[in-house]
Amino acid sequence: MHATSAPDFRLYPSNALDTLAALLAQELRRPVPEQPLLQPEVVLIPQVAMRRWLQSTLAAEHGVAANLEFLTPGEFVARALECNLGPADDDLDMATTQWRLYT
Repeated sequence: MHATSAPDFRLYPSNALDTLAALLAQELRRPVPEQPLLQPEVVLIPQVAMRRWLQSTLAAEHGVAANLEFLTPGEFVARALECNLGPADDDLDMATTQWRLYT
């Protein structure tokens, strides 16, 4: 299977979930150079419901599935934007809400 990779991002296209889970298990076995040991591995999942299935599949493969952070694409994009642009303005903060009520 062909992997498209950037320094911190690997994409494995496939419709076979078992194949993707096995590839993820292989990748998690390899240490990432210059990554702190306690930093969680981020795994993108298409939906929240897949998290538990993937955790149990990885635990069956490794014996344990820990220090993994599962994000949906929306959560991943929000985190990337926040890291690059700073936190978003809260439209429901007290000052903004008061001004909107008076206008």
